Amino acid sequence: MLRNDERKVLVVGNVSYDSVVYPQSTGHFWGGGGLNVALASANAGLPTMLLSAAGRDAESMLTSIGSYIDARGVSIVEEDTCRFRIEYDEAGEVLGINANYGAANRLNAILQEAALPDGHYHVCCRKPLSPQYVLPRLIVSSKCYRVFDELMIYLN
Repeated sequence: MLRNDERKVLVVGNVSYDSVVYPQSTGHFWGGGGLNVALASANAGLPTMLLSAAGRDAESMLTSIGSYIDARGVSIVEEDTCRFRIEYDEAGEVLGINANYGAANRLNAILQEAALPDGHYHVCCRKPLSPQYVLPRLIVSSKCYRVFDELMIYLN
């Protein structure tokens, strides 16, 4: 159980719908750096909120994980959720990766406007999320001061 002084882990990053293609089969999975880190955090027993952008095609998935992750920070937009298609050959080597960022293209703008709750932030800076948009916002709103304080203590 968390003490009153402990806060949520807030994960900023992509939600994606991935297609993994092998010569004999194809699988489809929900993923993305933001979603995967948020699930790992929640599975470790930490209260976790996901801050992301997804299309309406992700609404049922987000509802299904609602007992594990606070998904109220996911903005639902009109574009499809980010999609990756990864193709492998018989030996398991990657033949190609195709990305359609869709809703994830809106994440930088959404984060510029969003109210940022208090918590411990984990930022998954993977294209198209840009650190130059996200990190200054966290610093200006005093969300990162502990990260820098703890880093300085570690380095000294």
